[in-house]
Amino acid sequence: MDEPKMLVGKRVRLVVLEREHLDDIVKSWNNPEMRIYLGGYIPNSREQEEKWM
Repeated sequence: MDEPKMLVGKRVRLVVLEREHLDDIVKSWNNPEMRIYLGGYIPNSREQEEKWM
């Protein structure tokens, strides 16, 4: 049986992280306004995020 790849609610959509999401992840992670909520402080490169995935 295939596992669902997406969970959808009224205000959120959760998906399995894929390489196609990498650019958006890096952009959000390195945005100072978003970083407040993400809890990090060091800018991450695309390579660092790809290794994390």
